[in-house]
Amino acid sequence: PLRRAHLNRPDRLAETLVARHNQRMENLMALPGYYRVKSIESLGPVPLLDAAHRELGQPLPRVPVLYTGAWQRDLAWGVDSAVAATRLLLAGQVVGAAAIARHQLERWTVVLASVLDLCQQPGEDTAEYVARAWTGFVTASSDDLAGDLPLVDSGADLGEPRLGGTEEPLVDHTHVGLSDGTEVCPAVVYVALSEILHARECLDVTTWDAQQLLRPRDIPIGVAVAVGAVSDAISLCLIQIGMATAAALHHAGRHTRAHLLADYRSWHHRLTQRDLQSEAREFWTPARIGDREIPRREVPGDAVAPNLAAIMPLAPSEGLRSDVVSFLRTRESEYLGVTDGIRPAGRLYRDDELLTLVFDAHRCSATRFAEHALEEEALVLGDGFDLQSLADRGALYVLVSELAAVTSIWTSNVVSAALQNVSSALRSAYWLWLEDDDRAMACLRTVLEQSSRIMVWVTKPARAEKLETPQTPPGRWLEAAGWGRLSPLNRALGEYVHAHRKLDPIGPRLLLDALQMDVERKEKEWSSATARGNALNVVCELAALGVITALERVSPALASTSRTMLEMGGADLSPAHFELVLNHALSLRKDTR
Repeated sequence: PLRRAHLNRPDRLAETLVARHNQRMENLMALPGYYRVKSIESLGPVPLLDAAHRELGQPLPRVPVLYTGAWQRDLAWGVDSAVAATRLLLAGQVVGAAAIARHQLERWTVVLASVLDLCQQPGEDTAEYVARAWTGFVTASSDDLAGDLPLVDSGADLGEPRLGGTEEPLVDHTHVGLSDGTEVCPAVVYVALSEILHARECLDVTTWDAQQLLRPRDIPIGVAVAVGAVSDAISLCLIQIGMATAAALHHAGRHTRAHLLADYRSWHHRLTQRDLQSEAREFWTPARIGDREIPRREVPGDAVAPNLAAIMPLAPSEGLRSDVVSFLRTRESEYLGVTDGIRPAGRLYRDDELLTLVFDAHRCSATRFAEHALEEEALVLGDGFDLQSLADRGALYVLVSELAAVTSIWTSNVVSAALQNVSSALRSAYWLWLEDDDRAMACLRTVLEQSSRIMVWVTKPARAEKLETPQTPPGRWLEAAGWGRLSPLNRALGEYVHAHRKLDPIGPRLLLDALQMDVERKEKEWSSATARGNALNVVCELAALGVITALERVSPALASTSRTMLEMGGADLSPAHFELVLNHALSLRKDTR
C-alpha cells in the first residue's frame, strides 16, 4: 500500500515516514513492565556509587559526557555511561546501547587487566583475553586488587573477537556472580555486543525496532539476549568502577567507605524481590522533617520505570521542552533529597522507584548541559543561530532512518539485517549527537559499515558473499563498495569505537574537522565544534545512498520519489557532490601518509 500510495508524492511519503517514527515513540510507554524494569535494573549500584563520587568531588548535577581531566571524573563518567546505555535500551535502540556498553566493558576490562598486570598475548583471541582478565579478578584476593590506582591511559585496545554468536571461550575461566544469582561470562557478553553491532546477532530485536515499531504485542523472545548483554556489561563495568572508586576513596583517606565499597559481592547489583509486608510496615510508619509530617504517597501496585520525558531526544521541541525540563529538575531535587536522608514520598522507595528516580536525576544533568550548549551556540552564532535548522536536520535523520526501516521489510537476509541496523544506529547517533556525546560517532561507524555492506550485497553479491565473515573489517566493505577513498572518515569514526590506550578527544575531532568542506574562514575558529555534526550529515547521506540503491531493486519509482523527498529535506545525493566528498577524503589520506 505504501508503494502504491506514494510513488509520485514525496510529501506524502515523508508524512508516512514521520508517522512511523511517532508511532514508535508512542509505543515506548506501552512496552511491558518486565522489559522496562529489566532494562533499568542493572543500575542498582548507582546510588552507592553516586554517594562515593560526591565525596570525591563529582556530585550531581554534572556534565555527563565529560571524560577528560581527573581520574575521579572518569569514574563518574562511567556511571553516566551506564545511564546512557540504559536510556537507549529503554528506547528500544539496542544497537546504540550495545555500542556504549561494549565501549565501557572494553574500557574497564583494560583497566582491570592493567591492575592485574595482564597483557593480551600475540594471537590470543580477544574473547579469551577478556575471560582471562575477569577470571583473574574473581579469583584474586583483596590484597591483589589493592595496588596503586591505575592511570586512565593504561592498557591497550581490544579488537574484534573471532568467536561468533554466544559461544563461551574454550579456555578455563570463571564467571562473575551477581546478587540476584546471575552468573555472567564477560567473554560471552563482549562477543554478543560485538555481534549486535555488526548485524549478526539479535536480528529479531532490530526487526522489532525497525519494522514493527516496538509494538508490545510483537516483542520477540530474543529481546532477552540483547537486554541481557547490555545489562550484564553495565553490571560488570559498575563493579570495576566501584573497585577503582574504592581505591580513590582510600587514597583520599576515606577508609571506611572505601572498605565497604570494595566488597562488591555485597552490593545489590540487580533489583531485589518485593517484600509486601515490609512495604506495608514502612507505609504506616510516620515520616517527618522536624515537626512537619510529609504527605505520604501510596506504594505503586505495578512496576515503576522511566517515562518518555526522561528518554526522548534532547531536541528543543522534545526533550528540552519547558515542561519536560521542569519535570526532570523536580526529580533531580527529589533524588538529591534522598541522598541527604529526606523521604520525599514520606516512606522508603521501592527498588524500581529508586532506580527510576536515579535515572531521571542523571537525565536531568543531560538536559542542563544541552540547554547550556544551545545558549553557547547562540552566543557564537549571533543572528545566525536558528533553532529551525536544527529541527530540519533532525527531520532528515528521521526520514533516512525510517526509509531504511521500511526498505528492510521489502528486502531479505543480509541486506534486510543491515538496513535494520542502519535505521537503529542512525537514530542513536542523532540522539547522542544532540547531547554532545562522542559515542554518536561510534554509532556512525556502524551506519557507515552497514551502508557499504548494503551497497556490496546489492551491486556485487558474489564478492559480498566472500567478504561475509566475522573477521572482515569495515574498511574492506568500504573498498568493495567503491568508497575506499573514505578511509580517513572510517579511521576517525573508528577512534570512538574502542577504548584507547589514551583517551584523546582532540585527535579524532581534528581529523573529522579536516573532513569538512566549504568551511568559511570566519567559521574556522569554531569549526571543530561542528566536525561531528558534519560527520553525521555525511554518513547520513551515505546511508541514504545505500538505502536508495537497495530500494531501486524493489521499486525504481519509489526509489526516485524517495531520492526527491530526501533532497527536498536537505540531503545532497548528487553524484557530483558524492565525488567531491570522496576526493576530499582522498586528499586527507594522502596528506596523512
